[in-house]
Amino acid sequence: MKLQFPESDIPGLAKGFWKYFNINYPQLVELEQQLIDMRDAVCAQKYLTKDILRDVATWKLRRSVARVENNSENDVREITSYALQSENERVGWGVLTCLSGIGFPTATVILHFFHKDPYPILDWRATESVGEKKTFDYSFEFWQEYVDFCRKHAKSETQQMPTFVQMRTLDQALWWYSKNSKKM
Repeated sequence: MKLQFPESDIPGLAKGFWKYFNINYPQLVELEQQLIDMRDAVCAQKYLTKDILRDVATWKLRRSVARVENNSENDVREITSYALQSENERVGWGVLTCLSGIGFPTATVILHFFHKDPYPILDWRATESVGEKKTFDYSFEFWQEYVDFCRKHAKSETQQMPTFVQMRTLDQALWWYSKNSKKM
């Protein structure tokens, strides 16, 4: 994996992401802010409720929301608790897909917003920005390589920002670069 733009461009690209979403998808910007605002409470309780899972699914992949409704409140709490507290990255990533309507990309949204450790969001646009071909067939090995790559670049962005903010900024920059690179 190789960043397809200079690391110094990360903050500017992230601003482009926000500008684009504020104009085109203000409801998703609002929902993202709600997820961010819930972060501390969810990290403290160490699990998601079905309502929060529904919000995550709405934010990432609206068409999966109907399938999320098939999960019981107890299953959501137990499975997300296990994933958010696990020190084993394979387990944390994989166990979330036991929930109906949660594939690997949406599982990474849960980890991104609510795990104590920094995780990127798995999205074909973002992975394209590190030189990977568009795919929806993800393996744990690919995920681990992407996590390590993103942690390295998020840390080097600036040491003055909280780790979550660094990862969120990098994630936005990667997505926006892919979306906008055809125009650059």
